[in-house]
Amino acid sequence: MMRGLMTVLVLAAVSSTPALGGELFEYTLRLTEEPRIHYVNSRSPFHPVESLMDLPDRSNFAQMQLDTSIQAASRLRLRGSCAATSLYETDHAARLKVKELYAALSVHDTVDVYAGRRILRWGTGYAWTPTGILDPSRDPSDPQDRLRLNRGRDVIGFDIVRGRQTLNIVYGAPKLISDGEIAGDGTQLAARYGVLVRGLDLALVGSIESGHPDKAGLNATYVIGENLEVHAEWLASWGSDRLWPSAAAADDPRITYAAQPLEPLRLAGHPLLHTVVAGINYTTASGWNIVAEYRHNGEGLSDREWGRFVEYVNYNGDLAGTPAAPTLADMNLLWSASLLSSVDNRRNYAFARVARDEVIGRFSVHVLSIVSLDDGGLMLAGEVSAPIGDRLFGYVRPSWLWGPRDSEFHMVPAAGGLSVGLQASF
Repeated sequence: MMRGLMTVLVLAAVSSTPALGGELFEYTLRLTEEPRIHYVNSRSPFHPVESLMDLPDRSNFAQMQLDTSIQAASRLRLRGSCAATSLYETDHAARLKVKELYAALSVHDTVDVYAGRRILRWGTGYAWTPTGILDPSRDPSDPQDRLRLNRGRDVIGFDIVRGRQTLNIVYGAPKLISDGEIAGDGTQLAARYGVLVRGLDLALVGSIESGHPDKAGLNATYVIGENLEVHAEWLASWGSDRLWPSAAAADDPRITYAAQPLEPLRLAGHPLLHTVVAGINYTTASGWNIVAEYRHNGEGLSDREWGRFVEYVNYNGDLAGTPAAPTLADMNLLWSASLLSSVDNRRNYAFARVARDEVIGRFSVHVLSIVSLDDGGLMLAGEVSAPIGDRLFGYVRPSWLWGPRDSEFHMVPAAGGLSVGLQASF
């Protein structure tokens, strides 16, 4: 608690430092208010424990975020970013999140060192970035982090830039900064080497992390003409410690577990896992931007494993609320429902986004979709936004999920929703 308080005081000091002696101080304050309506999926097999999941039919998201930056000297830069967030219906009070808080020093014209909590971006994909091994987790339904909820990792690192070559070495140190949350759960050494060759931007990445499988990969970006960018990523992992339903590997999935029904199915003795992303980013002459990507998830569940999981969920759904095993069946459903919070449970997905600014007057429009190629599920989300005056920004954002019976999107307890928001910037 005391270390968390000290972090808040440091942020306050950074944000209130006056610009003296040639120092350059910048800040941005954003206030967001977003009421939401949620569509509860009554067809989901998790519906029997809907009351235990406490799914609201409406909520209200509110956030105050402060970003600050100080060029304290010609070679020293300080940056801090924090957000106080409240989600009515789930939180009883606002939660403070330290997103970034670090110092960066240029020790040479080609060498920078930094320490603290920092958001790094090593991946090149739009909806998915497997080679972004230190990047914040990317949500493909909100790939650009529209509410700026991403938080950095606690790291110590240095960057070396020599002409068209870049070397980044980063040591991840959890608990370097304390705000009540842990940014990472193990020490990690990661490296990235980037080089530009005849217009092709290549990067090799690798990671060694205590208690987790080693990873290595490659990403590439190439620009064709003025309007088209092609990108690709490949990541290999020596096993995976991600938790999956135990029933996915069971001979008979019709079972109710007495303990947590999740385990790392691909950790010990599993062959090398491969994750691949390939896509394009194209802007038409009239201003429409089109992004399309394909992802193969080497960690995802196969058709057979997914079928076992579905049978296990349906079995416990039939038991829930009956005298047979009501409490255990309910808990099995709750643990299983937690898997569906991210769109990466299966192996093959496609993503598309179409967007344009100033479509009608000052309005901006974008629509994105995610298709599960393994089972035909579809996720749609859109946004219509426009500035209101100089500092106010308004938007409407609907989302919707659909899928055949036993598909991933069919099982999601919340089938979509509608958000209407206002954001003020100062």
